[in-house]
Amino acid sequence: MADALTVTVRELRDQLADHLRKVKAGRTVTVTSRGQPVAQLVPVAQPAADPRPFGFMKGRMWIADDFDEPLPQIDAAVASSPFPPTGRTRGPRR
Repeated sequence: MADALTVTVRELRDQLADHLRKVKAGRTVTVTSRGQPVAQLVPVAQPAADPRPFGFMKGRMWIADDFDEPLPQIDAAVASSPFPPTGRTRGPRR
């Protein structure tokens, strides 16, 4: 592997951001501890973007004919007072 890189745990810890940039660019980083490989950082395979053509959901969705009609309870709420009486009255002010 020409794009592989081997680093120690200490080097990885001290230069993590740099090594992550290399992995993001497509390189593989092998981490060693006392000369033995213990881990590998590999780039994550990105799923291929599949462009969706215009109208790809045609025939799978529908909108009700009355979709944009106001609901009766909304009309009633708008027409009512924002501060309805609570039924309690205050006593005389002193």
